[in-house]
Amino acid sequence: MSFAPTISMIQERVAALFGVPRADLIGKTHSHAVTRPRHVAMALARELTERSFPEIGRAFRRDHTSVMYAVRVVPERIRRDPALRAKVERLRADLGQAEGAR
Repeated sequence: MSFAPTISMIQERVAALFGVPRADLIGKTHSHAVTRPRHVAMALARELTERSFPEIGRAFRRDHTSVMYAVRVVPERIRRDPALRAKVERLRADLGQAEGAR
């Protein structure tokens, strides 16, 4: 039996690791300090849950296309940014998932 985190759990862990309030991840803030963790949380939600793009979008009060964008850009950002890669790997481990799951 494998552990599947919820979107809420992912939001909480991402917010804590990036030092932003969880409310900001689902709020209207567009600052870089919030959009990057929001994108990471959306991408992890898609990777680690069975939720659809629209379901994830609703959890972040965003359109499904915002989730699709996050899923597309986060892997490239991880490839270019070792610090971000380390944070995402830590999040995957904290959420009970092996790196690269799914």
